[in-house]
Amino acid sequence: MKTRVFKDYGLILMLLVISCGEWGWEKVESDYESELNVVGLISTDTSYLSFVSVHRTLKLDEREHYDVYDTIWFGSGQYDYIVERRMKSAYVVEDAQVTVYDDENAYALYFVGSKYFRNLEIEGSWETYRNMSSRFLLWDYGGFYFDSTFQFYPEPQKTYTIEIISSNGEIATGIVTTPPRPNALQDQTPDTVSILSGYKIAWEADSDHSTIIKAHLTEDFSPYWFPRNLYLKPEETSWYSQLDIWDRENIQNSDFESDSMVIDILSLDPYFDEYIRNADDEFLSQYMGIGAKNLSINVEGGIGLITSMSVNRIERVVVK
Repeated sequence: MKTRVFKDYGLILMLLVISCGEWGWEKVESDYESELNVVGLISTDTSYLSFVSVHRTLKLDEREHYDVYDTIWFGSGQYDYIVERRMKSAYVVEDAQVTVYDDENAYALYFVGSKYFRNLEIEGSWETYRNMSSRFLLWDYGGFYFDSTFQFYPEPQKTYTIEIISSNGEIATGIVTTPPRPNALQDQTPDTVSILSGYKIAWEADSDHSTIIKAHLTEDFSPYWFPRNLYLKPEETSWYSQLDIWDRENIQNSDFESDSMVIDILSLDPYFDEYIRNADDEFLSQYMGIGAKNLSINVEGGIGLITSMSVNRIERVVVK
């Protein structure tokens, strides 16, 4: 019986080999040209970093990363050194010329990586280092461009142009008009709010601007059940906090004491909502096998997203 099974497998394998025609690797070629992949944010609030992340798509024959070996000496002895291996991503563009223009001035943005932020931590500039968007872009995106001179302070309802010029002459641009600050309706939220009972947040914003609600304790350390980020469509101008049953039980059994809570209301321009809607459509197209083109929202000469936002916030005492 076993012999017959092996014979059947052998026959199937032979048929597969014959049906494959000429045996060997097939060289895949493409005339695809690399293009810039840009994510840019102009924020009118210093708590949220204005930045531009610049990547490039790769041609079919390009490597994804390069290995770099660095010899680091820590003494004068013959063997007082270590060899450190570092991987450099071919996607990340570190030598672009990135500039933000308004009606009067031009602001140069400079590329920063992990070494810069380690120095900030050592020097005690923790507020900048702990910025969530900074950490996300630093570790997940490999670095980004921002105003390291701290001269660029965007204002609400003002137009800015972002221009990116790569070292090989590729140019990408985007123009944004920052939203007005959302008007937080303070009287809709009591001075002391209860996590268990729930609370309401309401605001006024332009009808075409989407909103992100970001709640956190003042020490920037919150239990996992604490509400954090919530995206709301442009037509939504209020939110009521609600907890799942298992979260309510965890809170009741916790030693959580009253604390100060900051609720940030982020108003984003229409480009952000357009990107979110198109990203959903792109995922659906790929899932159904229809195919989709890389998203380009407000990026001329490349793909990605260039958007802007303004922020308002309220602070409340939070109890169980």
